Amino acid sequence: MSEDFLEMITEVLLSERLGKGLEKDARYKAAISEEERLYELLDNSLNEEQQNMLKNYFDATNSRESIVESFVYKQGMKDLLSLFRSLTPEGEGKLLRISE
Repeated sequence: MSEDFLEMITEVLLSERLGKGLEKDARYKAAISEEERLYELLDNSLNEEQQNMLKNYFDATNSRESIVESFVYKQGMKDLLSLFRSLTPEGEGKLLRISE
């Protein structure tokens, strides 16, 4: 299986599936509300330079988290494919490793 193809498919699935699932999750909504409340309190207590540093920090953190989420999702897809392959008659009894 081509890595480019897997990359393309997982990007689409990641954004569509996670977005729909999270929209319905009450705990996620509550966490977002609390995050926004605390951010506003913090942001209002900082001067402009500190606000810019904080925003840059959050941009960097969000970028890293996005990379991790994408990696974890893709690895889960690879593991699922490996599991399905291991359940076929020719793969029975052995779990294959999909490109590491």
